[in-house]
Amino acid sequence: MRKYAKCSYYYFQFRNRKIRNLMIYATNRCNSRCNHCNIWKQTPKTDISLNVVEDIISAKCTNSNFYETSFGLEGGEFILHPKYREILELVKDRDHILLSNAILDDRLINAVREFKVKNVHISLDGNRDGYIKVRGIDNFDKINHVVQELKNETRIKMVYSATPFNKPSDFEFVKKYCKKNNVEMGISIFANYRLFEIDKGFKKNENVIKNYNLRNINNDYVKTYKKWIAGKTKLPCISPLFKIVCYPNGDIPFCCGRKEILGNLYQKSLDEIWYSKKTKKIQKSIINKCNQCWISYHRPSDFFYINLFKKCMPEPIVKKVLGVKYEF
Repeated sequence: MRKYAKCSYYYFQFRNRKIRNLMIYATNRCNSRCNHCNIWKQTPKTDISLNVVEDIISAKCTNSNFYETSFGLEGGEFILHPKYREILELVKDRDHILLSNAILDDRLINAVREFKVKNVHISLDGNRDGYIKVRGIDNFDKINHVVQELKNETRIKMVYSATPFNKPSDFEFVKKYCKKNNVEMGISIFANYRLFEIDKGFKKNENVIKNYNLRNINNDYVKTYKKWIAGKTKLPCISPLFKIVCYPNGDIPFCCGRKEILGNLYQKSLDEIWYSKKTKKIQKSIINKCNQCWISYHRPSDFFYINLFKKCMPEPIVKKVLGVKYEF
């Protein structure tokens, strides 16, 4: 009975048009020099306003009686936002994750302690040399400083980005580092995030984890990547029905990878945008049809829902209930 109750819970979440996850890209300011991202090159520098953040966290669509909306705080580098402390104050009583490159190590440590941040994600893409090739600077010592200071105070996840610029030995290094320090490890595969302006460097058919040892990785998002590149995986994206992002300029895109914009928070409230006929029309035209990306913010959620419902219902019914046709 427990699995059916869980299935019903998530089906309600899937269908009731409440937002489960909202990533706030608060600023395009960045102090890293990543080879796989160009947000640090963007001008002018843009910072989301406190009024917009207040609208997001008070909206009807981010407040459900049945489950809590989780907010992500990212950039660029989030703690470069001129009012990052005020934003942390606004979300301190809500479920949230602070994402950082840890270059401003002391500022990050102090912010986590002052605002009692429960979840911190830190980028780590290899050993010292591997990290420099990906991020353009030597930052390993500061990352390690943050981990040693905070690993017993908050939940830390080291996020490894698999790109054309690092290699399998970097992946193995991060795995061992996480095990040694008893922190979690996440994997993000190089993808064409529109905000990061990486069109010129992104090659859809380039397998960036080709020679990785994935034998002990129990992660459909990672294990299915090779088949997706080869055109053998059909996984229509359903996560934008409950998982969205906000750009520094207030734009709410359909998803991280496509160009469609649902609306702008400086012109309309999040509720006005989310429940509008325009949003529903755009979602209807794309959901169950798009299989163009392998973005880590969206694709794991697609696997989660499909696998969950497959445990409770025959596959033909799952496809009908979710409204998607899949093959992986």
